[in-house]
Amino acid sequence: MTIADIGIMPFVRQFAHVDRDVFYSLPYPKLQIWLKNWLAHPFIQAMTKFQPWQDGDEPVIFPS
Repeated sequence: MTIADIGIMPFVRQFAHVDRDVFYSLPYPKLQIWLKNWLAHPFIQAMTKFQPWQDGDEPVIFPS
């Protein structure tokens, strides 16, 4: 894991999620394996998506 990996992973992940079938049909097997490994890594927990907070909602407490 390098700083470059951490920096580029969200962009590759987003690109792949736009159309997974297209992404996995591209001739980039090493990139596809790299992404699959990242998606299985505990670091991905830092990218949990939450609904936007609205006035009156309960506060979101992030794990420490």
